[in-house]
Amino acid sequence: MKGAPLNNFTPHIPTKGIVDLGDSDAINLEKLLALKPDLIMGIKLSAAQIYPQLSQIAPTVVVEFNHSGEWKEDFAFVGKVLGKSEQVKQVMADYSQRVEDFLQKMNTDGKSNTQVSVVRLYPETITLYTKVGFIGTILEDAGLSRPPSQDLDLEATERISGSPIQYNISREADWNRPYEFLDKEFQKIAKDSEQGRRYADKLVKVWHIDGREMWLLIHIEIQAIPEDIFPQGKRI
Repeated sequence: MKGAPLNNFTPHIPTKGIVDLGDSDAINLEKLLALKPDLIMGIKLSAAQIYPQLSQIAPTVVVEFNHSGEWKEDFAFVGKVLGKSEQVKQVMADYSQRVEDFLQKMNTDGKSNTQVSVVRLYPETITLYTKVGFIGTILEDAGLSRPPSQDLDLEATERISGSPIQYNISREADWNRPYEFLDKEFQKIAKDSEQGRRYADKLVKVWHIDGREMWLLIHIEIQAIPEDIFPQGKRI
C-alpha cells in the first residue's frame, strides 16, 4: 500500500503483512518490484504519472478518483476489475438495508429534522465537510439534514476553497485573542441529554476577525471497533 503511514490505522484493522511503499508522490518502486504483484491499482492523481514504470512491473489499472463522495462508483469499479462484482452488490445491499433500518428507527420518511455538522480538526486548520464527500453521502442516504453552512454541493464548495468536499473556517477566528472554555454554560445546555455529563465535549468562546463573539462546540470521540452505520444513542 502507499499514501498513508500504517500507524494511522485504528487497531481493529489488521496491518500484518502490509508493506508501506511510501508517500503517494514518492512510491518506492524497488519495494514494489520485490513484492512481485499480480496486479497494481492506483488513483490517477499519483499512479498516472509513473504508469510506464508500474506497467513494466505488473498489469496496472488507474482509477479515475475525483473525491471521496464517489465511493460507490469507485467501489463498483474496483470490484469489476477484481472479478468480485457480485460481492460488491451484496455489500451494497447490506449497506442499503442498514440505512433502511436506521430510517425506521428514526421514524422518518426519508428526511429528518435532525441536523448533523461534520468538522475536522487538523494541526493548523479547522474545516467543515459539505454534503459532497464520503460522510456527506452517508448522511444524505440516512435522511439527516445539514446546517446551511454545510448544505453545499460540489460547485459551491469549490467556489469557497477549491476543494470539492470541505472548506477552511479557521481563518474566520482571531486566534491572537484568548479563547475561553464555557464549562458551566455547556452543562446547562447538556443537562437534559440522554448521555449525562459530557467530559469529551467542550464549548469554547472565540472571537471572529470582525470582533464578533463566537461559540464553538467541540466533540471528541474515539472509536476502536467497527460500529453500525449510526449508534442508537442520540446527541444534542
